[in-house]
Amino acid sequence: MNAGTGIYTSGSIWAKALEQSKAQKKPEAGKEDAHVYVVGPKGSGKSTVLSRFLYPTKLEAAKPSQALEYTFARKASNFADARKDLAHIWEVAGNEAFAQQLVKGSQIFLTYRQVTTAVVVIVLDLSDPGAVVPSASQWLDLVKRKL
Repeated sequence: MNAGTGIYTSGSIWAKALEQSKAQKKPEAGKEDAHVYVVGPKGSGKSTVLSRFLYPTKLEAAKPSQALEYTFARKASNFADARKDLAHIWEVAGNEAFAQQLVKGSQIFLTYRQVTTAVVVIVLDLSDPGAVVPSASQWLDLVKRKL
């Protein structure tokens, strides 16, 4: 779009929002960290999926998670002058009561600062076809309530 038309019209609410956003950003801070939340019912394979993603050559079976487990992944950035890309990875155990408590009052799970860089991965157990849709609905509802 050309300057002076659409959302870039001088004085428009969008132009003011863009100006305010640019003013608040710290140029030396670089790109924000990514946040990945892996959720799903007990025994669905969350730990296995994470283990295979983080350590593709590791042959050992993954150990089931206990409550909330944190790890991180770091890789070189595509830009020469940028810092390394960092992903904070949280695995939420399949206990429904724990997950609901985490969503209700946690300063860890999907905070307002993380929403723009967060991904929630819902892992489902396909060996029990009758439980797939109810389980997916339950976890989607939990995430929606947090947002």
